[in-house]
Amino acid sequence: MSLKLYRSNRLETLAEKLCELLERLPRHPTERLTIVVPGSGMDQWLSMQLAAHFGVCANARFPFPRNYFESLFAAVGPRAKEGESAYLPRNLAWAIAAELESLLPQPAFEPVRCYLEQAEQAGLRSEPGKCSSAYVTLCRRLGELFDYYVVYRPEWIHQWAAGYVAPDDWQAILWRAVVRRLGERHFAACARQWMERLQSQENANLPPVALVFGVTHLPPLYVSLFAALARRIDVHLFVPSPSPEYWAEIRSRRQYWREQLEHWGALEGSEDEFQAYEGNPLLASLGRVGREFQALVESSWDYEEVACYVPPAGQSALQVLQADVFHLRSRPSPEAPALALSPTDRSIRVHSCHSPLRELEVLHDQLRSLLEEDPTLQPEDIVVLCPDLQTYGPLIDAVFGSDREAPHHIPYTVADRALRASDPAIDAFFTIIELLQGRVSASELLSLLGCEPVREHFGFTSLDLEMARRWLADVGVRWGIDGRHRQNFGYPNFEEHSWAFALRRLLLGVAMPPDPTRLFAGVSPYPEAEAEGAQFAGKLAELCERLFALRPVLQRTHRVQEWAKLLDRIRQDFIAETDAYAYAHRQLRDALSLLAKGASDGGFDGEVPLEAVMPWLLAALEERSSAFGFLRGGVNFCSLRLARCIPARVVCLIGLHDASFPRSEPASPMNQAVQRRRLGDPDRREEDRFLFLQALLAARDHFFVTYAGRDIRNNSERPPAVVVEELFDAVDRTFVPPVPGSRARELLWVRHPLQPFSPQYFTGQPELVSFSATLCAGARQLFGPRHAPARPVVDLLPPPRERVVTVEQLASWVEHAPLAFLQQRLGVYLGAESEGPEDELPLDMDALATWKAGTQFLELRAKGVAPEGTYDVLRAMGSLPPGRLGRVLWERVCTMAESLWALVSPFAREQRLPPVDLDLPIGEWSVSGSLRRVWPKGQVIWTFSRLHANVMMRAWVSHLALCAARSRGDRQLPGTTFLIGRSQRDEPQLLEFTPCAEAMELLSDLVALYELGLRYPLPLVARPAAEFLERVAQGKPEAEARSRAEQALQGDWQQNVPERHKLAYLLLYRSMSPSLSDLEADLPATIPSFSVLAERVLRIMERYVCQAQEQANPAQEGRFDS
Repeated sequence: MSLKLYRSNRLETLAEKLCELLERLPRHPTERLTIVVPGSGMDQWLSMQLAAHFGVCANARFPFPRNYFESLFAAVGPRAKEGESAYLPRNLAWAIAAELESLLPQPAFEPVRCYLEQAEQAGLRSEPGKCSSAYVTLCRRLGELFDYYVVYRPEWIHQWAAGYVAPDDWQAILWRAVVRRLGERHFAACARQWMERLQSQENANLPPVALVFGVTHLPPLYVSLFAALARRIDVHLFVPSPSPEYWAEIRSRRQYWREQLEHWGALEGSEDEFQAYEGNPLLASLGRVGREFQALVESSWDYEEVACYVPPAGQSALQVLQADVFHLRSRPSPEAPALALSPTDRSIRVHSCHSPLRELEVLHDQLRSLLEEDPTLQPEDIVVLCPDLQTYGPLIDAVFGSDREAPHHIPYTVADRALRASDPAIDAFFTIIELLQGRVSASELLSLLGCEPVREHFGFTSLDLEMARRWLADVGVRWGIDGRHRQNFGYPNFEEHSWAFALRRLLLGVAMPPDPTRLFAGVSPYPEAEAEGAQFAGKLAELCERLFALRPVLQRTHRVQEWAKLLDRIRQDFIAETDAYAYAHRQLRDALSLLAKGASDGGFDGEVPLEAVMPWLLAALEERSSAFGFLRGGVNFCSLRLARCIPARVVCLIGLHDASFPRSEPASPMNQAVQRRRLGDPDRREEDRFLFLQALLAARDHFFVTYAGRDIRNNSERPPAVVVEELFDAVDRTFVPPVPGSRARELLWVRHPLQPFSPQYFTGQPELVSFSATLCAGARQLFGPRHAPARPVVDLLPPPRERVVTVEQLASWVEHAPLAFLQQRLGVYLGAESEGPEDELPLDMDALATWKAGTQFLELRAKGVAPEGTYDVLRAMGSLPPGRLGRVLWERVCTMAESLWALVSPFAREQRLPPVDLDLPIGEWSVSGSLRRVWPKGQVIWTFSRLHANVMMRAWVSHLALCAARSRGDRQLPGTTFLIGRSQRDEPQLLEFTPCAEAMELLSDLVALYELGLRYPLPLVARPAAEFLERVAQGKPEAEARSRAEQALQGDWQQNVPERHKLAYLLLYRSMSPSLSDLEADLPATIPSFSVLAERVLRIMERYVCQAQEQANPAQEGRFDS
């Protein structure tokens, strides 16, 4: 029997040698092929290589080394099912939790007690039989630590089992207790027993041959196991190696001088001696993991080597660097001088960008450039490696998935994503639990409604989501299930703005008449619920009822098995069980089953909080994330560990910032092995460095790196990852700089501008490419002469087909003609008035909230509610801040609103007239609508707003409609309109519109302008027009009057126009805050100017409006809705 070691610098060559070996090996057609691989990415690549060679790859198994040996151990004795051992870290933690508590009082466990006290969990259990979250977290970390010892320090485990335990070694004491509970069936014990059986020549049920492919490092225990196995059967190991030379002894400069200092206590040695140890600087610096593996192999195995090396050929920068690594060559030297670097060499590029999004935009353009330049290159030949798929995953979809129907679309797949990031059902499951652990804000629950699996389960539609956004804003919900829930966050026990408060309003709105003044148990019914959707209100109430009923259950502690059942119930009660989410349900069920089984196998029956269970469950799901999608077609996005050593024509690495790569893992203070490091011990930072080197050597044609090298806010420079700097250093040593005094890296280092529409991308620079016609047009605008942007409406639209206008539409047009054009003619939807509910409690009232409360106060007074009674109604409607503050602010609003009501109430002495239904024929048009505030003395319009031009113009349109109806024969109608509101000094003000005999003519002129305004956006905005007329009336020059109107217009943009409206103005004026000149630019000849419209529309109104004499306080008040 023998151990045969196949080494090559090319994985493809090793795969060919494996295929040749399989052709020679005698094997029954039904016998299952087993090949040990280091990871799931390797098994996918190897199975494709086997299929390409043999025509099919079936009945093959690709276990990892530990799984492989566990199956061998199980073949010689009783063994738990593979992968379900009680000694796996996730299960070992529960056995530790079961034993640790009884051991804590011992003196040796003083460090553990101190650790728990520092975690503010002194006493360990708040109640008998209930474990704290810190306790379970500690046990989980100890489980991982003991598993580390089992693999990397098995002799410690054996010594502890034999009783060689120091009195103060609490880890050894705890381990012995765990072994007594579980039995000595851990991996180290099984390995020793298995090797003893091999030495005794007993029947071990061994396979005929062992095949190991693609391993680049192994723990020393695994090395020993393979050596023992090779004494009984043939073992074939196919090991990627960057060089045929013996490179286990080479050292980087830093490591060499450190070892000199540690060994001699001083910096002994010379530079010449160091050069003999360094070999190739890149391999010496980045290849520590591979060096240590080679040293382990040489010291542990008696093997027959089959060298399959293929010297790198070619003269590109990438191939030269690979050849230098292959030959352990360092440049410049007499034997290997520095080489000239061609300016057209694109084999290595490092792209510095401003953000992760820009990295992917640059990558997309660079890949498209390569694909168009080389017809033989296919998307499947490209691998993109990312150390942080959680951050870059959504951006990959945003950039590469945005043009799937375009002919130049680059197909792609993303593998190795965390299950939560890639599966909406699993994400919804964790979102529900996180929601209930927090404040349960309105935006959080709306986000949950937006989760497709939850939405499907409860039957919500996209229209329901928009309704939910509007309704929840109207009913005033902010956060908190109820008052008791808020107390957990240090707030008083009050119901306002909670979910209980909001749901009662919604459900009462369904059950009661739509009258918010009719309180039921202090709750005001939401009037729109009855009118728009009892079914939606029921679905929302059902969701909230199920959701909120879970919170007290989740707040308590439970046994682990009970947690598994409870969490599984959440899965069933909230996630749609359709075919689309079948995989997620299976993964969750399996993970929860393993959670319960692990605690049972570990003998743990204590109660734990939710915080102790969720990290375990999330970690279990992350372990189950697979390489699905890897090498399935298109550009392959994946993590570095998934594609280790796997060759590709183009290898790209994205996100190589200094702060994120290589990863660093702080040493655990409990890990006794840290102070006594050994050959082959894992080191995450060194593993990442080796992965970078493997990616560099796996690239066949091109090697690209991107990183965020500039701050997106201030453009300051940021360094790349240290491995990129080392690559730059290697380039500087290997190649002659293009210009004396410069560095060769400058030819490979591409610095990209901040914006993708920068003109630099379209000026012929070979390194800065873009394929977007839209971005090119934008760059042309920046690069070319500046000129006013073209307006989308350059000429009159055809007359509208419908010739009916309501009074409300006409008033909206008079108030703001451009906005009315967008909404009424172009049909631009500018969003609902409410942007959605807010999350913070209303602890103050801004101007808008004050206006809403004042308006509601006046409406309540019109319905006959007494002043004191308005407080209860406004509070029940959620219009006031909670507590005493709400009372204080209500008094402030009440004072102002009641002074306005004093002007309104005299009109209630007489019976209100029936609503005036309008149908006024004006030429080809008809003015319709209904006037509902008409009394014998006149039409009465009240508002809590200040009586600025917008309000007055709306009242003027209503007044013209009233007078026009009166002039058409209805002489019982009054001819006067009263407008009541606040003056600019916030004093009550009463304006009177006197009877207008020419109402039909004036209304006809307005309708004619309105028709013109539906064909073209007229430059008419009420407030600036009023300011203009005021200055003209004062005798000011027209230029000064326009300047004041301009100030009013810009102030209107800033203070009174919502952001959604500003965005709409881009459609008309290419500006979010257009000036008067923008409004009047390129007007057709038939369109009046701003000043003409102001005179024609607003000036006439001034002849009919005056300050009315204040009415005396009434002897009695009336009810306006009677």
